[in-house]
Amino acid sequence: MNLKETYDKIAEDWHSDHKKDDWWIEETDKFISYLSKGDLVLDVGCAGGIKSKYLMQKGLNVVGIDFSEKMIEIAKREFPNGEFLVKDL
Repeated sequence: MNLKETYDKIAEDWHSDHKKDDWWIEETDKFISYLSKGDLVLDVGCAGGIKSKYLMQKGLNVVGIDFSEKMIEIAKREFPNGEFLVKDL
């Protein structure tokens, strides 16, 4: 099984396990401080869209990409106003 197949297989559990992670917020806020509301951000490896949602809530336009179809399905389900695409790096 390759990495993409693995993430497709564990997507729901991974998303559930990481919903409450907050270790990334402080540095993400620092990143956001360099941007203006409405700026476009590409969230590469967005998984289920948790960080994309945070960025959108801060007034940014976000496109999330991930190579896992299942992760993108979750992102679209959880955050239907977001733009999420299946893309490889």
